[in-house]
Amino acid sequence: MLGVLCGLESEAVIARRIKGALVVCAAARPELALRGAHELVRRGATQLLSFGLAGGLKPGLPVGSLIVGTHAQTAGEAWACDATWSAALLRNIPKARNEAVWGAESIVARAQDKRALYERTRCAITDMESHIAGRVAAEAALPFAVLRVVADPAVMDIPSAALVPLRDDGRVALRSVLRDVLNHPAQVPSLARLGLNTGAALRTLREIVSVVDGCR
Repeated sequence: MLGVLCGLESEAVIARRIKGALVVCAAARPELALRGAHELVRRGATQLLSFGLAGGLKPGLPVGSLIVGTHAQTAGEAWACDATWSAALLRNIPKARNEAVWGAESIVARAQDKRALYERTRCAITDMESHIAGRVAAEAALPFAVLRVVADPAVMDIPSAALVPLRDDGRVALRSVLRDVLNHPAQVPSLARLGLNTGAALRTLREIVSVVDGCR
């Protein structure tokens, strides 16, 4: 049985289209991701997939780029993705690239930090769930894979309103976001651009989600 770990409810909605998949949304919080990954194993998942959006770290990687992970890593550890499963995803998603994934404890928001992180690690993307899925999969001796789509490229600074914590269910806390926008109105153009990027990335996820079921 496939267990899918997402950070946003919008990602989880798409993941639930995978027949028979167990899906957990971690609301972009590491502690909830860890709890959710363990929950997936307890509920009978026999493989774990980190699925959703990602931040770009690699220069020139455009919005909408599909990434199948080679491994997920942090400052001190790395977890290899299952080679057979990843190869199946790459065969069935011709536009996908096979790249390393950086597991972050918080959003990497500034372009200069993304650049520095890429130079240090050579990871192409970053998210907040893949390393946790990899760790829990390794503990349970289960295969693990990453399928992510770039929503914010390496050259983009993420506006402060997009850093407002999500609600516990993984949805945007609209009132808090609006309050931040009112306090910092100059961010509106970059926030709109990020919204367009996110919409495009989510469309890409919808287009390829049906492939996932046949690659298990």
